[in-house]
Amino acid sequence: MKTLNKIRAPHKGSSLTKKVTFSLLCAILGFALGIFSKFLDCTPSNAMPKIVVDFDITNFFGRIAIWAFIAMIISVFSKTPIRAVINAPCFFAGMLIGYCLYSYFVAGFMPDRSYLMIWVTYTVISPIFAVLCWYAKGYGTVATILSAFIIAYFILQAFSFAGDFSYFGLSYQGLEILLLIASIAVLYKKPKQTIISVIAAIFISYFIVLLPFSIPFI
Repeated sequence: MKTLNKIRAPHKGSSLTKKVTFSLLCAILGFALGIFSKFLDCTPSNAMPKIVVDFDITNFFGRIAIWAFIAMIISVFSKTPIRAVINAPCFFAGMLIGYCLYSYFVAGFMPDRSYLMIWVTYTVISPIFAVLCWYAKGYGTVATILSAFIIAYFILQAFSFAGDFSYFGLSYQGLEILLLIASIAVLYKKPKQTIISVIAAIFISYFIVLLPFSIPFI
């Protein structure tokens, strides 16, 4: 525990009421965004504002990057790693409930089982992601390495490229680039540590592309 505290020390002193309230707010946020995501799915593009269509915001909320980013923010700004482990799945569970309720009561059908199971899996593994994100906001070698892997994840969400760079381009409409920049800002510590994390993330993302197999959820 002392070793982990050297990376990042938990903030103590919050009352039980504040802890429960924050976790509840995470669930409510997820619930609202789950409803919003399904609302976008069910609304014809010709009934959408032009900016929503131009930036493909409907599909943006159907991809994992935005949800991973929000979960990262929740985790990083939780007071302790234990709170992060609780708050992140609360967010994903709220999102799933909101998405499914809107699907059933408004759209008139339940989501595809295989698609739903993907998001259930995200919810189940989110505590692991949460604790890693929490310590990534700390200091030292371990935090730098964790930050590098997290930033590499968002690089792979933002860009699509071949190992020989015969192809390099945006993965989607460019919104994931904003998440990449924002993730670097959220994980920022000291200038030197952040620069090292970003450089390492570039190499990590490149080596992941070179792998002869795909990694789930990336």
